[in-house]
Amino acid sequence: MKFRFQTIDLCSLAFALLLSVLRPANAQTLPNGFKYTIQRRAESRLVAVDVWVRAGATAERRDEKGGAHFLEHTLFKGTTHRKSGETDFDIERLGGICQAGTGPDYVHLYATISPTALNAALEILDDILRNATLPSEEIERERRVILDELGKYEANLSNRLVARLYLEALPNSPYQAPPGGTPETIQRLQRAQLVAFYKRNYTPDRCTLVLTGDVEEAKAAEAIAKTFGDWKPASNVQEEAFAPLPERLAAVFVEVEVPPSDGVVALGWNAPPAKTAKMAACGRVIAEILGGSQAGRLAVPELSGAKALAQYTPRKETSLLYITAKLPALLSPPADQITRLESVVLNAVNSLEKRPVTSPELQFAKRQLAIRLRLDSETCMGLARLIGYADITEGEAPDAFKRTLELLAPKDIQEYVVQYLRPHQRVVVRYLPKSTLSGEGKP
Repeated sequence: MKFRFQTIDLCSLAFALLLSVLRPANAQTLPNGFKYTIQRRAESRLVAVDVWVRAGATAERRDEKGGAHFLEHTLFKGTTHRKSGETDFDIERLGGICQAGTGPDYVHLYATISPTALNAALEILDDILRNATLPSEEIERERRVILDELGKYEANLSNRLVARLYLEALPNSPYQAPPGGTPETIQRLQRAQLVAFYKRNYTPDRCTLVLTGDVEEAKAAEAIAKTFGDWKPASNVQEEAFAPLPERLAAVFVEVEVPPSDGVVALGWNAPPAKTAKMAACGRVIAEILGGSQAGRLAVPELSGAKALAQYTPRKETSLLYITAKLPALLSPPADQITRLESVVLNAVNSLEKRPVTSPELQFAKRQLAIRLRLDSETCMGLARLIGYADITEGEAPDAFKRTLELLAPKDIQEYVVQYLRPHQRVVVRYLPKSTLSGEGKP
């Protein structure tokens, strides 16, 4: 189991190419709430099968933190019809490998198979989704694996920095904690909690299946209905509502002591959810315009040699647009160097209001996003992932996002800047080596 230029108008060309790739998908819902999307690609010789479940970290209750990730690891370790190892073996007999991933809003299980194996693959996935037995001995075995994963993740300073930024910027939000859990939460989880999480969240009305590739739509729809149609939806399950985030009236600054190492800083601003389609698209464009220390507005002499990068991925609820910056390797960088680095990054963000985005800048950012979207859609699995993620976060499917992107104007970007990127709305986390902590003033 694996867990994981020429002078022609390139923008117009990229969008024209996308028209032939990103056709509207055939989305349907069974009477029990099970959703599915089929997108045929006759030129492909394979079928991507991707099941998305609204059972990510945001579905965890207070005593279940880390449970979504833990459960993803144990789903394949036996069902009422298959012993541990047989699920993997049965998928491999079909010529595929079943993989899985956990995020804040989702868990998804995916494989690429031959078209002739589709019905058998659907049956195996149905067995996992409905009938996992979660054996105690497998839970303990996977606990060690997950703790190993988390140790490697937390050894990366940048990962810890971004995790701390989410913790400070999104108080009482389900996105506040890392979606994979922490060593402490993974150590505490018991089988009974995993079983309760599984029964509550793995229901047909929380699932979306995406098929892309060489698939006959009518036959596939019939197979889906036959396989998943008798799955009973859950009753009387109350989801915990997302509490609204408090308005930030002043910037937040956090300094964290770390052993002697490179100095790093992160600046974050609350960003819109995926369902606010135009604003979410604007956020992605702005992250592209800011870019990093190699290109974009962050590519300024003051950041020469530093590593800076702007990032934003829309989620189902309010998330973050953030920038991380790292000084060139120094044994113990002075604190004033880190605050100067922070000031340069902030100036680049503030420039979006002082020097509004121009039409050429916007067109270039659109072109880059369009090209990336096309590259991400080239494989059947890549396209299935885009469709599934959009559905699970209530965002736009690739074809709809393409149209929204085309229509964005500089005034839309400016609206985003004014609404979301005010200096007082930022949260700053500085990782400073112990010998440089100074409590200096804010930039």
